[in-house]
Amino acid sequence: MRHAIVFDGLRDVSSGPFTQAQACLRMKENIMSRKYIDCREFPSETKCSVALSADSEKELLDAAAQHAVSVHKHVDSPELRAQLKTMFHDGTPPLEARRA
Repeated sequence: MRHAIVFDGLRDVSSGPFTQAQACLRMKENIMSRKYIDCREFPSETKCSVALSADSEKELLDAAAQHAVSVHKHVDSPELRAQLKTMFHDGTPPLEARRA
């Protein structure tokens, strides 16, 4: 059974029943802007041009850490993840980014 809740014209459909608090949280997550990180902003030997974006900071942090480890040979650590979070921007990556 599907349940739908409409807030100010926005619709949220769930695969199961949920509380009003869960629905509000889900709506807030949907309204929040995307976040991104762009390697073009930082100097690297490989001149990496990868830009990553996601709907949640956690999802972006996981993807950015995986990229940093596999491509840039960093070690995944709490320090790396803290540094990556400081490089996040709201929105989506521009077609052209400034280089550091």
